[in-house]
Amino acid sequence: MKHMKRTLLFYIALVACPFSLFSESKNHISIDSLESFFYQQWLLFPQEKVYAQMDKPSYIAGEDIWFRAHLVEAQTHRPDTTSRYIYAELINPLKNIVHRVKVRNEEGAYSGYIPTAEDLPEGDYSVRFYTRYMEGLGDDYFFKRNIRIGSPLSGFYRTESTFNYKDEANIDIEIQFVELVNHSPIVPEKIRLTVGDGRVRNLKADLQGQLHTSFKYDSQKTSVLYLEYEYKGKTHAQYISVPPSENSFDVAFFPEGGVFPANTLTKIAFKAINSDGLGEDIEGVIVNHRGDTLQHFASRHLGMGFFWCMATSEDRLSAICKNKNGKEKTFILPVADQTGLSLQLNRNREEIRVLINQSPEFSRTDDLYLVIHSRGAHISTIPWPGNKQMVILPQDVFPSGVIHLLLVNQQMIPISERLLFHINKEEQVNLRFSTDRFSYGKREKAEATFSVTDYANQPLEGNFSVSVTDNNDLLPDHRVTIYSYLLLSSELKGYIEEPASYFKNESPKEESENLDVLLLTQGWRRYHIEKLLKGELEEPRGFMEGSSYITGNVKDGLQLNKPAAGYTVSLYSFQYLFFEETETDEHGNFRFENFELPDSVHYVVQSKTKKGKKGGLLTIDEETFPVVEKILPFKERDLYTFDLAPYFRKADDLFIQSNGMRVIHLDNIVVTGKKKKKNGSVYASDHIPVYTPKDFEKRHPINIYDLLMGLPEIIVRNKMITMRPMMSIPLILVDNMETDTGDLEIIGADDVASVEVYRGADASIFGMKGDRGVLIITTKKGVDLSSSKKIFNVKTTTPLGFQLKKEFYSPAYETPEQINNVSPDLRTTIYWAPDIRTNREGEAKIQFYTADSPGTYSVVVEGLTPEGLPIYGTEIITIHP
Repeated sequence: MKHMKRTLLFYIALVACPFSLFSESKNHISIDSLESFFYQQWLLFPQEKVYAQMDKPSYIAGEDIWFRAHLVEAQTHRPDTTSRYIYAELINPLKNIVHRVKVRNEEGAYSGYIPTAEDLPEGDYSVRFYTRYMEGLGDDYFFKRNIRIGSPLSGFYRTESTFNYKDEANIDIEIQFVELVNHSPIVPEKIRLTVGDGRVRNLKADLQGQLHTSFKYDSQKTSVLYLEYEYKGKTHAQYISVPPSENSFDVAFFPEGGVFPANTLTKIAFKAINSDGLGEDIEGVIVNHRGDTLQHFASRHLGMGFFWCMATSEDRLSAICKNKNGKEKTFILPVADQTGLSLQLNRNREEIRVLINQSPEFSRTDDLYLVIHSRGAHISTIPWPGNKQMVILPQDVFPSGVIHLLLVNQQMIPISERLLFHINKEEQVNLRFSTDRFSYGKREKAEATFSVTDYANQPLEGNFSVSVTDNNDLLPDHRVTIYSYLLLSSELKGYIEEPASYFKNESPKEESENLDVLLLTQGWRRYHIEKLLKGELEEPRGFMEGSSYITGNVKDGLQLNKPAAGYTVSLYSFQYLFFEETETDEHGNFRFENFELPDSVHYVVQSKTKKGKKGGLLTIDEETFPVVEKILPFKERDLYTFDLAPYFRKADDLFIQSNGMRVIHLDNIVVTGKKKKKNGSVYASDHIPVYTPKDFEKRHPINIYDLLMGLPEIIVRNKMITMRPMMSIPLILVDNMETDTGDLEIIGADDVASVEVYRGADASIFGMKGDRGVLIITTKKGVDLSSSKKIFNVKTTTPLGFQLKKEFYSPAYETPEQINNVSPDLRTTIYWAPDIRTNREGEAKIQFYTADSPGTYSVVVEGLTPEGLPIYGTEIITIHP
């Protein structure tokens, strides 16, 4: 980066500045200090980004959502594994978290799956990815993308909704219920509709299968409706998004550089959005306060566009805008500033011309500086050359991505700013794809080779995920890619609609102009640059999570309200034979860390006094997660260009075929057997004595002590339990909770499901406490040991653990029997591999078997090189009949 600075400064010195670029005065911060501020900020608060690829954009309830997440350092985009875990969440349209998983870094890769319940309502869902460290920045910095989830009945029945806004606050809705196979209306037996107030409306459809109702619109509460209906004894549930009013749109105007200088021609960008936050196509005219028309304009891409305008400081300009539905609105433009200065850009293939745009009547006297950085990395600070209006910058010194230019005064106060997007040819990655055959038949092996090279065609290391999906069923979501997210949308404030649309290369000139308009309407967001320029550095607000942790507090005293310092706190997981101890600090707080176990593990936490006796009021801190502040707008018409009903029917048939469990819409009842539960606890094995009620009933025990007395390894005297041959007091666990012998009296003999006895080497799996032997009692329904005596010092907890790995299933057709198997191959995701790595020649190979349907497959590849360069590519594979 320092070399980049020297190159840039030297170039500018030759073309624009006749004096030393490093001249300073005692009244302003030095250039070297400013560069140091950027570097110190990065050292103090290095940030993270995360991007995730899914195997496909649409699912049916009951399927797994497969993903690969890429965690990178935000400035360099180099793969980062400092955070041990990435959290992945499925969020419904009401902003409720449906499911959350936690995946850990395994050999540099974060991958996993989000399971979906079979009864999940149909609708537009979001997935969200973040680390605990990113939490401090807030929900806006998490990676999100939209997916569609259909219910098991989505391939058979559909609702078609029509909304009519009577006014801005009242909406009429008509819902048509349709059977897809015969394309005929159906009349549900029961209909329940829930609107924003939470009340459930029991409604009826007419004989034509139509439902008519109305409700009051509230953008915060009624943007989504929840519908349930029963037809032929089957229940279908779905979320229905309420579309924005055709008359609901807003337009914001952005002078280039953030300032509108008076009496000079200025580029003014605009952005029109509807109430959903999506771009709205508009056209209009600019008029002054006298009613004169100054300019015509129209949006060019996703509601954005620009026009040139000039005005005096006395002019009051308005924009009369009309959307595609003919609704007309008037908006006020910013007032021209007689003393304003703004940056303007004019670029060609070789250079970038940076100009100062100012009112002809205004003469500046302050020293000005041009500060340039990319992703928070300082590139250069240039003293603006005297009264010159233009500085020329060479393009080849900039990295790929968003470049932030700021015009500041000698107090380092920003006067104007401008963003530009640059593609450095030396940072481009070439991905080549080839297959061993031109096309394939059904159930044939396909072998594909990926080749990753740099701009000079030299091989590159790379790590990427690969998804192969059937285009007969669905199309990949190309609206956001690892390239567009890391280099563009993750650097900007606000929601960026379809960021990948700026890199399709269909018309480079048009895409460059559209991208420039986007940057005129968005701001840079990573650090508080105004403070950073003055040396006021921002500190991290999240924490770097390197392991699992459990925290809490212990209190003692007569009223159990004083900090219990120096108490011993034990953490057990008998399920995984885990044991740890720690001590409370002077405030009674304790913390267990530097351990990790899978999800759904139960822990027992117990506190004891300094003398080793039971004591203290123990509490465990509740595990908290970030709230869902906002979800992405969903633009269904762009993602689904054809009928998804065949896909939903196919996916549902596959789910039934592979699991044999779903009976939601089958005509015949399917009866499945239950696996016989093994006697004893999770530790039970063939050589461990496990006693069951059949062993107890011969003695007809009247209580738990009588029952235990009949076991050959146990001696009971006056409710005191000891174990042969050492006559030691064993570790006693009741339903995995450590228990004293006196607390067993509330357990009835009939409550016991099994008793296990561990001695000697068999008990070593329980750690040091197993030296005395271990007695495990498992009850039939779980017994509340605190019913007779309150236990304050023992608590159980089940924090979120890391997800255990599971392989994506892809069948192999290697034998004639497999090839000719009559069971249809109903895969929609043909192949999914989350961790593919190139060899020294920059190559990687995959192989998979095709399914049954002719057509085409889409191959999507996304990943990174070790240097942080994005890898992205798509290809098509042909399957002939």
